[in-house]
Amino acid sequence: MKPKHYCRHAGCRKLIDYDKTYCDKHQSDKRKHVSVKELKAAEPFYNLYHSTRWTRTSQLYRREHPICEQCLRDKKCNQTTIVRLGASVDHIVALKDGGDPWDWNNLQTLCALHHNRKTKLENERRNA
Repeated sequence: MKPKHYCRHAGCRKLIDYDKTYCDKHQSDKRKHVSVKELKAAEPFYNLYHSTRWTRTSQLYRREHPICEQCLRDKKCNQTTIVRLGASVDHIVALKDGGDPWDWNNLQTLCALHHNRKTKLENERRNA
């Protein structure tokens, strides 16, 4: 008797052969599953952002610059702007646009709000 396991579809409790991933009903879900290997191939900067070197660089930069740099720039122009802690280290010139990943002059600490705005604008500019 072959070993069995549950279908990988969320909530499906049908037992299937161990060498299969999905039951017959959910076989179409197999195409939706993306492996880590496929993810790494699709995103050229995956290895950079998951490297020990980037983790350390990001931590050191945030230690030196804990406040969102865009909030600070806005605060100088408008006294009512809220200043937030930085959530991530961002490349001023995006890596996709040829920015240097390790140059501290190309880094800035941004809160989630400003990082999302900047990323959205960059993507719109690239797709236009």
